[in-house]
Amino acid sequence: MTRSDVGAAMQSELGQEAITLLPIVELDIVDDPVYAWGGIGALSWNGKTWLGVGNMGEIGAIQADAKGSIPSLDVSLLGIESTVLAAATAQKYRGRSGRVWLACFDEKMVMVDEPALYFAGEISTMTLIDGGERRIRVMIDSRMAILKQSKPRYRTDEDQQRSHPGDLFFNFTPAVINKTIYWGLKAASSTISRGGGARSVDDAGINFQLH
Repeated sequence: MTRSDVGAAMQSELGQEAITLLPIVELDIVDDPVYAWGGIGALSWNGKTWLGVGNMGEIGAIQADAKGSIPSLDVSLLGIESTVLAAATAQKYRGRSGRVWLACFDEKMVMVDEPALYFAGEISTMTLIDGGERRIRVMIDSRMAILKQSKPRYRTDEDQQRSHPGDLFFNFTPAVINKTIYWGLKAASSTISRGGGARSVDDAGINFQLH
């Protein structure tokens, strides 16, 4: 989050001695996204309704590595309904987007200005706990962290099946390696004359004399 991400009204509020700053979390899980915020009750913002988890949410501190890049953010949401937990377990989450905003509220719990984007990335891991303490713990990786984790790809059928099962594009790679291709001509048929040291090559009606 940079200063340009924070609106003028929010910047003014941040200068006060006592402020209420609460997180808004979006986990874009396939078919069952999670919308939560750190207050109580429902919050309407950005065309969505956000579930209030009160003080039962935790957001890890953003820490930059030695090169100044921010690798990841740890987010825990407690008090999530069992139905939501069960649905999240059955859905795809890896690689889906995860975003966290910080919103400022006045003494009447009215949002001051637009929330500022705190962190954005892709969900790498999600731990679901459905026991005495129902909780979703999510690790959101930054783009820099994702690039560092990228694995090399190869032009082989085995590697192609990882991302495109059933695709046959690289099935024919071994057959075309070192294969002679006659570009624009028929396969060569040659007539060789050994007398006089001359060689005549006749291909598709074109004669070449090689001396």
